[in-house]
Amino acid sequence: MKNVDASTALQVGVSGVVGVVVGSFVFGYIKPYGELIDLIIGVAFIIVSIRMLYEGIFGSVPPPQSSDMPGTAVSKSFLGSAVGFLTGIIGLGGGYALVPSFIYFFRAPIKLAIGTSMAAFFWMALVGAIFKIYQDVVNLPVAIVLGVGALVGAIYGANLVAKLKPNLLKTLFGLLFCYVSLKYILLYFHIHI
Repeated sequence: MKNVDASTALQVGVSGVVGVVVGSFVFGYIKPYGELIDLIIGVAFIIVSIRMLYEGIFGSVPPPQSSDMPGTAVSKSFLGSAVGFLTGIIGLGGGYALVPSFIYFFRAPIKLAIGTSMAAFFWMALVGAIFKIYQDVVNLPVAIVLGVGALVGAIYGANLVAKLKPNLLKTLFGLLFCYVSLKYILLYFHIHI
């Protein structure tokens, strides 16, 4: 569908795997502070979700459509390492950080940001999952069911993304990020949604 910048996906993916490895080791030491980490994640993502919702609803002008991701190799590698590190610590899918980073730091079109994020994150997720299984923080039967659902959803989602307007995509991502943000913030206060 031409929504993936392959060189960026490779740079971010490889550097992200390194970040996941380092973050997974750090996770072993900070695991007892999980509730505080949840709160920090929630607050960080609420800012992004509000911006995306605002831009999606009020129709900010999207950047020109391109099949190349703006940014340098160094900035892409740094982003991959940082997102990988956070993924290793919190176990949250890198798409939650990669998509807004591509959009706001690199000024990438949203469809290119989504596609490249999916291609780059595959390797981070695989390595992160192996570490989390080893660290005994994975409910394997649930993970398998979620993985199958995610695979099916990704196939249909990729086709749907191609048909939706950028502002609608930003609104949908903003709503999703808002839900995830609130979920993490409320977990700190022992409220489950």
